[in-house]
Amino acid sequence: MRVGIGLGRGLSFLAALVSCWWPGHAGAEPRFPPLLTDTLGVPCIPSCLACHLTDPGDATNWSTKPLGLYVGTHRITKSSSDADVVSVLRQFLADAQSEPTKADVVKALRQGNDAWSGNNLCNGPTYGCGAHVAPASTTHDFTVAPWLVAALGAGALFRRRRPRAG
Repeated sequence: MRVGIGLGRGLSFLAALVSCWWPGHAGAEPRFPPLLTDTLGVPCIPSCLACHLTDPGDATNWSTKPLGLYVGTHRITKSSSDADVVSVLRQFLADAQSEPTKADVVKALRQGNDAWSGNNLCNGPTYGCGAHVAPASTTHDFTVAPWLVAALGAGALFRRRRPRAG
């Protein structure tokens, strides 16, 4: 009598779990930076670095920066309407009237700078979040890997076992 799920089925299950919880892309959209420009008075359409640690931003690095944390904790996601984003940004501006940390962020953004690093957010292409002139390198893009592993694992799990000759 065979006990357990077997190595093939165990790996398939693990691959399915990994593909479900693999980190995704950021909740921001290329339409968000122009809303920062219009609402907060940024002199350009800023890069993703206004809210994220990297450009383009991802779903794991917005909570370190004050504006990213504020927007993220107010449940702004890809599916949020422009009106919702503008509402949260206006609330950030209102809070900046009484909170020095937020006031410093607004002041830096209005100068085109990142309040966290002091770097200029207006360098390079100014037409949106994550804008790149050259195609992005795919050497570190692992978004296909979990689906491929899951598919191979499912194939191994459900393949027909052929009877051995003999």
